[in-house]
Amino acid sequence: MYTIPRTKACQSCWTAKAKCEPDADYKKCKRCSRHDLECVLREAAPRKRRKRTPIDENQGKEEHPNGEDSERTNAAANSMPAFSQLELEFGIHFYRSLLSQYFPFVMLSETSQDSHKLTAEKPFLSLVIAMLGCTHDRLRQRALAVECRKYLAVHIFERGEKTLDLLQGLLLKIHWYQLQFELPKQRNVFMHLAMAMVVDLELNKSPLARSRLQSIVDLGKTYEPTVSLTDHNLDEKRAFLGCLYLSSVISKSATHMDGIRFSEHAEQCCEYLESSQVSSDQDAVRMLRLQQIVERFETVRSSFSQGHQAKDTIQNIVFSETSQVNAMLFVDHWEAELIRYWARIPDSEKTDLMWVQYDYARICLYEISIEESWFINAVDRLKVLHKCVAAIKRLHATFLPVTQQPAILLNIPSHLFAQSSHGVFVAIQLCSVRCDGWSYTFVEQELNLMHVFDVSIRSIETMLASYLPNQLPEFFFRITPIGAGMKKWYSAKLRTWEEGDPSRKETVERNAQEQDVGLDIDFLGQFLDLDDNLWLQNLLSPNDTQQPTLAS
Repeated sequence: MYTIPRTKACQSCWTAKAKCEPDADYKKCKRCSRHDLECVLREAAPRKRRKRTPIDENQGKEEHPNGEDSERTNAAANSMPAFSQLELEFGIHFYRSLLSQYFPFVMLSETSQDSHKLTAEKPFLSLVIAMLGCTHDRLRQRALAVECRKYLAVHIFERGEKTLDLLQGLLLKIHWYQLQFELPKQRNVFMHLAMAMVVDLELNKSPLARSRLQSIVDLGKTYEPTVSLTDHNLDEKRAFLGCLYLSSVISKSATHMDGIRFSEHAEQCCEYLESSQVSSDQDAVRMLRLQQIVERFETVRSSFSQGHQAKDTIQNIVFSETSQVNAMLFVDHWEAELIRYWARIPDSEKTDLMWVQYDYARICLYEISIEESWFINAVDRLKVLHKCVAAIKRLHATFLPVTQQPAILLNIPSHLFAQSSHGVFVAIQLCSVRCDGWSYTFVEQELNLMHVFDVSIRSIETMLASYLPNQLPEFFFRITPIGAGMKKWYSAKLRTWEEGDPSRKETVERNAQEQDVGLDIDFLGQFLDLDDNLWLQNLLSPNDTQQPTLAS
């Protein structure tokens, strides 16, 4: 039976190219009924689909943001992991045996040996660990680093997920950031993401002391609500303290940012880890407490602006007041704090990594001697200057032998490079200090910075010769000319300081300025906070007539 409207012609009308009109209440069209022809509907030919152009695809994405393309993205995110189980198994072994000692805030339990189980429970952490373990193929490692960023984009920014898995993976990506230096710089973004994740997961406060809104009915009850609260588990406490540690270290040695504040809850987490029988938890707390002391005296010192004429004013630590004392009280108090805590650590557990943290804390304390306005007299300042040189010398004595081992140098986390670089730049500032009884020759004799540059360059060159090019991160290829450039620049600076004749100083400065030291300032800025550091601007210019100021 024909229905109206009808869009198809019968076979007879189509062959005759005649108009095919349906005849109501009849099984034939009007023409076939009139000519007594067989009326059979022909099948329509399949339509040819027009090829979609990139413009059409983009328009479809704009018109249907939650449609097919979004589903395709989600499907890709939920598909098989970007790494193989063999890569993950090697990464687990590599992290547990070599890397975890540098960052004991993320530990893999014995059950994590099952790569399939770890992938199911913590997919992002598994991806990061697989990336860290690709030491045999850096191109593959870089590809997995890109996959890590894609994973973060989908799961954090698109889906708004907040999990311990994401936080732990972020911390490891930040800690070994030198493995992705050739990618667009995102370390500060990762660090702020980790800090935000800590807040969103409420790891920065105890769940047992958390305030909760109650309904009117609950408020009318005379008994306590029966809601059971559980404390954070060990992995959550470790991750929180790890984020606290990293944010403080990076803000002090590499970039200008505000990290997480050490709180009463952080102290409780430290005490909880100290009661643990796991040695790595003890190391984690020691690393954090040393950094906590740095955080505390930096907070006190930053309360006074550099331009403020406060030669004999400093905050009293004990009473939290301002009293008329000199900088020696500040130095003596925090020096005693460092020595007291360092004495609590057994000598057998003072590893090279722990010594680096301790010596770096001392450098941060004693570098106050660079700023003349903090001191009442030159005698007090001279004492602190000598202590600063001794701390830098001790740091070099620990760090340089470690870097001479290619297998260890290859896996040192990025913030240790930043701390070592900070110590070198403080040493260079000490050469520029003008104080009675002080000279650049004493600094060079004690620290022998030319030798430090030579050893550092040789260590990297030895490592480059020990591995195939595809086994080395791009980071080390870029840092080698940086070391050579710094050595060349410092050599020119020494010649400027050695020239005591004012009539020849202009010639020496001009010769130093004409030298092409080839410093990659953009790359160097990823180790040091170059913003607003007038001392660095003074040092990088051959003109040494300006007095350097204290680095923030």
